[in-house]
Amino acid sequence: MAYSCSSQKKNTATSRGMQNLTARYNYIYNSKIIIDNHQLALAESQADNYDQLIPVYLGPEVNQTEINSGLNLKSMGDIIKKAQVIITEKNFSNYIDDAYILLGKANFYNGDYFNAAEYFDYTIKTYKKNYTSYLEALSWKARSLMQLKRLTEANIVLDTLDSVLLVSKKNKLLAEPFATLGQMCIYLNNDTAAIAYLKKAVSLSSRKQDKIRWTYILAQLHEKQQNYEQALLNYRKVQKSNAPFEMYFNAKLNQLKLKAVLKGDGTINQDQLLALLKDEKNFDYNDQIYFQIAEINAQGGRYQDALNYYLLSVDQSTLNRRQKGLSYLKLADLNFKHFKNYLLAKAYYDSTLNILPKTYPGYELILKKNVNLQYLTDRYESIALQDSLQAIARLPAELQPSRIQSLVDRTLNPA
Repeated sequence: MAYSCSSQKKNTATSRGMQNLTARYNYIYNSKIIIDNHQLALAESQADNYDQLIPVYLGPEVNQTEINSGLNLKSMGDIIKKAQVIITEKNFSNYIDDAYILLGKANFYNGDYFNAAEYFDYTIKTYKKNYTSYLEALSWKARSLMQLKRLTEANIVLDTLDSVLLVSKKNKLLAEPFATLGQMCIYLNNDTAAIAYLKKAVSLSSRKQDKIRWTYILAQLHEKQQNYEQALLNYRKVQKSNAPFEMYFNAKLNQLKLKAVLKGDGTINQDQLLALLKDEKNFDYNDQIYFQIAEINAQGGRYQDALNYYLLSVDQSTLNRRQKGLSYLKLADLNFKHFKNYLLAKAYYDSTLNILPKTYPGYELILKKNVNLQYLTDRYESIALQDSLQAIARLPAELQPSRIQSLVDRTLNPA
């Protein structure tokens, strides 16, 4: 009897059936659950900046997975291994295209967007006739390129995606592609188109957290367009939903601001904000509440009151370093523009630059202002020193030591 030593699996109906079964349930299903859990963990660990448009979807910084140390990045490695097993050992199954998409998503969430884009590109070229995989790969390739700031290339991919969506009849597949198109429109400052795409994404999505997030962005976009009624409507939807508490809080805070605008005077009732301080659930957001009260006073020309509340905002900051940076920035601007205290303004600009990320809009302008103030304060201190020295020189010799000692004491104990 002849025995075959070959370990290569044969392409038979039985082997295909077994490979499909094991690929689907042992690898694909488990990997998708891991990715869903990772997305939820990412949403909980990655703080959004509510003072500007929040992103449509989340991803780590490029090749900087250490910033996500709280996430289980090993799980992405497990997905890569599972996908590679499907490609090498389940090569007669119907899930090879799914395996390449899993490879792309795992690299995406590892922050390796270049490799992610390559895997999605391979899927696009190889599995064009598989509509589901083709659509998903187009959307995620565009996302990967956008994360790399390669907007021109991403736009070319999205042109293809947009044309495919026009003939689609599988609505349940379209929510994420519409959201991806919405993000590109936000990057291109085409807010009207972004609103149209995100409305479609919200209406078609079956994922509650995605719907909530995209509804909040719709509110922000409408507010940016000064369509306050629609903005208010969407903020209300977020507040009534199962939104994360920080998003819920900001939706509530923005409603107060918009109601004041619609009322005609644009001023929030300060008592309403002070009432928020009494709720223990808002403790970690007291810095934002004090910041808003400071803004009301600054808008009303009550600059000393504004300064006091900005200081309270800094003092009450617990978790949100960005808010602390914004409060320092306002303190710097107040001292520079209204109190003409350039030394103190310089110190607050220093604190601002130490806290706000370099990606903050206007960071370079703050840095330039700080450099100019350094020049001014250096000369101010030099003039003040010369004034002090000349004043001492004009004193009788017997009074000079006591005068010098008093200046030393004042320097060592400024309070």
